[in-house]
Amino acid sequence: MQKWGLHRRVAIGLVGALGTRPNRIVAGFLLAGALVSMWVSNTATALMMLPIASSVVALAKDGPVGKGPGRDFGPALMLAVAYGATTGGMATLIGTPPNALLAGYLNRVYGYEIGFGQWMMVGVPMALVALPIVYLVLTRVVFRLPDKPVEGMEELLLAERSRMGPFSKGERWVALVFVSTALSWISRPVLSDLVPMLSDTTIAIMGAIALFLLPIDVRKGEFVMDWAATKALPWDVLLLFGGGLSLASMIQSHGLSEYLGTLCQSLDEWPLLLTMAVICFGILMLTELTSNTATAATFLPIVGAVAISLGQNPLLFLVPTALAANCSYMMPVGTPPNAIVFGSGSLTLPQMAKSGFLLNVSLVPIVIVLVWLLGPYVFDLRLDVLPSWGRGN
Repeated sequence: MQKWGLHRRVAIGLVGALGTRPNRIVAGFLLAGALVSMWVSNTATALMMLPIASSVVALAKDGPVGKGPGRDFGPALMLAVAYGATTGGMATLIGTPPNALLAGYLNRVYGYEIGFGQWMMVGVPMALVALPIVYLVLTRVVFRLPDKPVEGMEELLLAERSRMGPFSKGERWVALVFVSTALSWISRPVLSDLVPMLSDTTIAIMGAIALFLLPIDVRKGEFVMDWAATKALPWDVLLLFGGGLSLASMIQSHGLSEYLGTLCQSLDEWPLLLTMAVICFGILMLTELTSNTATAATFLPIVGAVAISLGQNPLLFLVPTALAANCSYMMPVGTPPNAIVFGSGSLTLPQMAKSGFLLNVSLVPIVIVLVWLLGPYVFDLRLDVLPSWGRGN
């Protein structure tokens, strides 16, 4: 998608479809960032959206005096870029590293597999609930945006569309493979009855191989994907992900998580919802000071051990922990999208901190409530019932 610019076309289309008023532009960037970040690295999504947002901010500043969208528009739009990428990433297992870390940890330590479509049954509702809250905080609470259209915005979007031109052959092939892979992930429980040894991993591998085999120009030896393009992949994130799994494995295998879990047995005197809230807020505040990937890798085995020591299904604590680790809206160091937009110089730390604090306070209770309500249907979560796969570890 990045190589052929398909994600940029999707983003421009969504932003243009919602209109040219400041609040609608913010909504457009939120939705575009969220949709792309479901399937593309949230870091890559923020990097892709930032130049477009910077052009819009510059256009607003250069507009007629007294007719611009005001000084709040720039910070609100930049935060929409970061928050859209972060919020959309919650919806899928590949959207953000904490989600993938959770799935990898459960599979490696407990032999429990979270399906791609299974996670979306929790992740998509979480994103759908969170996006309106983010929008209201950015356009009604922290920042106040006028209702007048941004002059020159339509011309800017037309220029962007003209520069992209019609759909290329590469974009069409990528769109076909992307839709096929996503639908296969979502419908895997049905397809697995027809195709032996089918899993989310094999579906991903087949999609990747297809990209290397689909031709653009056979005579020139050009294909949709080649090894030179893969050099632009975020290998550092993959190494961080692998290191996180290794760290979680060592914490588990050396008994540290079990030891810390036994220390927390006194928590059984607390109401269960209060225990979940304390864990989620604690993880969230740590992610504001350190990488959310590193925080998730370190604390997933500990949180799992705490759940087992309390006689609860580990997923009851682990799923909210992963989602809470994604809700790092407050500080630049929390997530790469935050750092990227803060580096643009278009907003201040107090502006990001104020918006992020309100979102932290609003979204963590929603995480807990959603898992509490949807968990029994999605993960077969039952209170005070430790599943057999949890007892054996």
